[in-house]
Amino acid sequence: MKKLSLMALAALSMYACTKPGAKEGVASYNLTVNLADVQNGTAILFNEAGNDTVSIENGVATFAGSVASPAMTSIQFASDSLEKPFGTSLFLENSEITVTVSEMGTKKEVTGSVAQAELDSIVAGFAGKDAMDDVIAQYRAASNEDTVLIAKLNAEYDSLEALKNEYYKGQVAERPNSHAMAYIVRRMIYSTPFEEIEQLVSQFAPEMQETKYITYLKEYVEKEKALQIGNVAPDFKLASLDSTEIALSDFRGKYVLVDFWATWCGPCMRELPEIKKLYAEFKGDNFEMLGVSFDTDGEKWRTIVEKKEMVWPHVSDLKGWKSAAGKLYNVNAIPNNVLVGPDGKILAKNLHGEELENKLKEVLSATASL
Repeated sequence: MKKLSLMALAALSMYACTKPGAKEGVASYNLTVNLADVQNGTAILFNEAGNDTVSIENGVATFAGSVASPAMTSIQFASDSLEKPFGTSLFLENSEITVTVSEMGTKKEVTGSVAQAELDSIVAGFAGKDAMDDVIAQYRAASNEDTVLIAKLNAEYDSLEALKNEYYKGQVAERPNSHAMAYIVRRMIYSTPFEEIEQLVSQFAPEMQETKYITYLKEYVEKEKALQIGNVAPDFKLASLDSTEIALSDFRGKYVLVDFWATWCGPCMRELPEIKKLYAEFKGDNFEMLGVSFDTDGEKWRTIVEKKEMVWPHVSDLKGWKSAAGKLYNVNAIPNNVLVGPDGKILAKNLHGEELENKLKEVLSATASL
């Protein structure tokens, strides 16, 4: 659940540039956005081909362009009349599409996108959707200190997510040509072993194999194969808080917990007290932690590290989700971590809470007995 809530709340970039509209003779889209909450302002469509910025006039924004294949796209809206920007998302494809956005982006109606209609139908077909939405709402409202409730909600979510994934797996077999289904499988990587993802990819039709999400999933699977336990952890070097560079290989000879996190990540900050407790318990000649931040604001990163007394080494390239180390380790959701042994090989991945504590006790007690 931590991963899902993080991805759902991840901030969109505020910076964009314009791009030309559709070319004559090329399959293209015309997207009309009707806004209930904004009369005049700016709309930014975040497109893989380049962000598109247009004016909102009389509550309407229009975009034109083309996409290689249907893809989930975000749109952000800003205006002097708003306290802060808001956004929405939809499947963009080469057709005439209209979306009506209301209640500050929390509601939308889309016509003209076959992939969006199919996505809505698939999602609505999961019998546990309402129960899952309720658990997510409770989680977001929960206090960081209410660890009992958070553990209960995580367990409930995990159970519902397992049921949802089984439902989705059945849908893949029924929809081998579906871009919406490929997008859903792309989302399943947060909770599904890569071997199962590879098997699901193989069920898509031949004409789908070079499309956006299937191509991504193939690359993801190949990276995961290289990141399996027992393999040498890929090395990286990033700037620390004092601007000196630190490499993972600098810690060779020690157990190192590489912790991927960000100051804006609610689940990461919820986990921080436990991380601090583990570091205080295990730090020493044989163990170190290396925080890898997905922040983009260097000053905020520094301030939080100092304020929260996160006294272990920290690095970042301040590129957010484009973090070089994050890409190297296939990190698609945070908090995330990798435990590396003194020989530089991967010992464990993405352990949290009691599982992480037990693993550290296991490996460090074994070292102490030598």
